[in-house]
Amino acid sequence: MPEFIGRISTVRTAIFRLKRWFYATFFSPFTKFEEGKKIAEENRRMWVMLASKIINEISSKYGSDANLAARIRLTYDSEVVSRVTDPSKGQEIEIRKFIPRKVVIEVYEKKGDIEFDITESDIKEALKGGYEEPKVEES
Repeated sequence: MPEFIGRISTVRTAIFRLKRWFYATFFSPFTKFEEGKKIAEENRRMWVMLASKIINEISSKYGSDANLAARIRLTYDSEVVSRVTDPSKGQEIEIRKFIPRKVVIEVYEKKGDIEFDITESDIKEALKGGYEEPKVEES
């Protein structure tokens, strides 16, 4: 089954990226065609249900803390409903129904801080070229 895997970001940003991917893949391309408008609307309703469920699951477990670091993985199916030719590109486009199957929300918790000061002598040394780049051993 195909899978969307987002980048690690805040929960709010992860949902936003998933939404942009969804609309670019399963909504906007289909609205240009009469045959695709009904499917696009069904896909949009499916997205609204999915987004609502994601938000409810996160809220029930973590409250309204949208600053958690997270990654969203969505496993889905798509069913080809029809094929149309895009006259502007001369390509055949598959109008597909969006069928979400599984969502995994990977939540990352903060383990602590690493803090250190940069002294003026560190800066002067770096500007003189006194610091060497770390050597990476090849395996």
